[in-house]
Amino acid sequence: PSPVPRPPPSAHRPPRLLTVSQRIALLALLAILGLWLPQRAQGGPLRLGLSQEFGRDGHITTGGDSGSDFYSETGVSFGLSHAALFFDRKLSFNPIVGVSYTKYLEQSQLDGVGFTISGPLRLRLEGLGDGADSVSVTADVARGTGAVSAANTQRATSTKIGGGVLYTHHWGSPRWKSEFGYTYAQVLYDDAAYKDRDSITHTLSAATLYALNREVDVGVRTSYAQEEFSDGTRLASDTWDVEGLVRWQVTSKVKSELALGRETAVYQDGGSESGITARGALDYQVTPRWHCAAMVRRQLEPSDLPGRTGVTTTSGGLKVSYRFTPKLTGALAPGVMSQTGQDDDQITEISFGVEATYAFRLVDLTASTRVIDRTADENSAGTYRAVDAAVRVTWGAARGAGALGGRSSR
Repeated sequence: PSPVPRPPPSAHRPPRLLTVSQRIALLALLAILGLWLPQRAQGGPLRLGLSQEFGRDGHITTGGDSGSDFYSETGVSFGLSHAALFFDRKLSFNPIVGVSYTKYLEQSQLDGVGFTISGPLRLRLEGLGDGADSVSVTADVARGTGAVSAANTQRATSTKIGGGVLYTHHWGSPRWKSEFGYTYAQVLYDDAAYKDRDSITHTLSAATLYALNREVDVGVRTSYAQEEFSDGTRLASDTWDVEGLVRWQVTSKVKSELALGRETAVYQDGGSESGITARGALDYQVTPRWHCAAMVRRQLEPSDLPGRTGVTTTSGGLKVSYRFTPKLTGALAPGVMSQTGQDDDQITEISFGVEATYAFRLVDLTASTRVIDRTADENSAGTYRAVDAAVRVTWGAARGAGALGGRSSR
């Protein structure tokens, strides 16, 4: 679309963001529930987790300067040894709460306390439809600077609050089922220079699937997302997405999903744009030791600035893991990403990660490294090569929570 003038501030109604006191009250409530609910249900005692990580952050941009730095991250987490069960095991509650402190060697302005709170609820409803209907509820809070990527080169620290509900309904025929979902996502930045990016996104989705046989489901999925910003200088948008999808359980070891569709973004100033979307996923448990997972995705990311078009992102990734012994596991993860924006400026990012984990009797020791090579056609500041590396020790509830090539909470 052609450039459009910036809308007046009065044309935008800022969303109601949570205040600092409200966020503190929310965190306190979740912590109290995590301690109180296990005493009222069939749950086990709390389990504690500790983690210590030393690493190198490969690319940091602050104040216009670019570089890298070494860091130390100490984390504490706790959760239930077993999920708390309610209502004759129809509802399960298994929260995990984590707090971490990150200290940089030189970039002291990035020092800070991060937290993660996740507590999936699983509620299975009976007596509706054919008796197999279910509801899944999730809620998460995370704070951090995020892993280095095309979407996060400025190292802006933010708090993300999210939640979602997915209801699956089985119709009279065992071949037909529908899925209805709602997700809530809120992003709050610490730095005053980024406060105009504080946003809230509501997403509604619906899908209808038909089972051709026991292995193949086909159907149609549609979603509507509304994104609003706290500052009137940012461009709010409504996005519609319609896609056809196929889910195929190829064999007992191979499952896949493919979806093709079209996405349309309508902006508050009256402009709009659309593009083709595609996504695919493959999960292959080759042998008890070998596992392979692959994904590809193409989507339109709406613009948040007046007079600019959105960005089309095409990405793909592969992760191959192998269990050498019952205690030693290794993984490789190559990936590629390409973004095309206004005036056909293009950014290409290639990454490769390696990780190895050894499970001792009480702790897990993980070593990981990742290389990211990014090139940009027009902006030399967007061209760099970053090398991340980390060594992490985890104990208790934190075991198994790591992520390939970087901190799981970042």
